[in-house]
This record gives sequence, C-alpha cells and structure tokens, in this order.
Amino acid sequence: MAPAPKPRKVATTWPEGFALDDRRRAFAKERGFGEHEINRMWERFRDRNQARGEQYANWDAAWRTWVNNQVEFKNRDRQQHTARDHIDGRL
Repeated sequence: MAPAPKPRKVATTWPEGFALDDRRRAFAKERGFGEHEINRMWERFRDRNQARGEQYANWDAAWRTWVNNQVEFKNRDRQQHTARDHIDGRL
C-alpha cells in the first residue's frame, strides 16, 4: 500500500513574529546586497505583503523569491543603463 500523501501546508497571512533574522539577512547578503539595501528590502516586503493581506504557505520561500527578484531587477536595470550609454556614445 502506498504511503499517505503529506497534507498540504496551509497558506497564511503575515505570521506573528516573522522578522528579518540572521538567516534571512545572510540570504540577501549572499546575493550582493548591503545592510541598508537589505533593511529597505525587508521593509518593502513586509509592508507590501501586510497591506495586501498576501498569503503564502512558506514565508521563507516568499522572502527568497523577493530577494531573487530584486537581483533580477538590478541586473535588468544595469543592462538597460549600459545600453543607453552605448547608444548615447555613438551620437
């Protein structure tokens, strides 16, 4: 007989006591963000999710996704800036 499937984790709104701890801070730091950027990112992440009443089954995964998205945005902005400089340099 097959083992019973694990119950799905229930999505919840912002968990009480969910804070920017050393582990979450280290994740962002490993992706190249400084202390000021990490603090500001956390504030935006918290405020946005609380304001919208977002629900996640895994809030740590939501934070990691937020940080990784910021990495992508930063890279995209850098590429767009470089492309603009290149075009302007030809004029």
